[in-house]
Amino acid sequence: MGKTAKLNGARVAKYKRNLAKWSLNLTPAEVERAAQWYPETLALCHDIAKVGGYTIEQAASIFSAYSPRVAYKRNITLAYRHARGEQIDGLTNSRKVALQAEKVGLKALNGPKTQAFARNILGDSYAVTVDVWHCKAAGLMADGPTIVQYREISRATQLLAMDLGIEPSTLQALIWVRIRGKAD
Repeated sequence: MGKTAKLNGARVAKYKRNLAKWSLNLTPAEVERAAQWYPETLALCHDIAKVGGYTIEQAASIFSAYSPRVAYKRNITLAYRHARGEQIDGLTNSRKVALQAEKVGLKALNGPKTQAFARNILGDSYAVTVDVWHCKAAGLMADGPTIVQYREISRATQLLAMDLGIEPSTLQALIWVRIRGKAD
């Protein structure tokens, strides 16, 4: 097993401050809506599992495999098309990972974002999906985080969620909706 890089406490604190700006003046309705986002996606994955004859882990992994740089509504369409065995043009790597997910579920997901996204869908509320939108909210303007930056932003989200008394996955969903300006 490789050596794990140590998190930089100052960067974690900076990311937490930046994320906190996106959680100001939360309403109970916003928190409730964000708390339902992953369970609603899980319900979609249950249907995708029925359509494709998959386990729920396989369906959530397939859904996650199609998620990088794809709008949520398109992600749903792609996962259903995959489950029905329809041709999907482009997205070569996503298709390859989704096909592997049919066999090995979560083990097919190589990146921390897709791994965390599938785990969130499956009910792991402590995992944090750090996508491009969450990076922007944390103040990271790079195209994508390094593995250390990913872990630091994830930790900052977990700490802020603890301060707010909500689950990290709920906070991530809330910030995602707020920064994008919509839930889908």
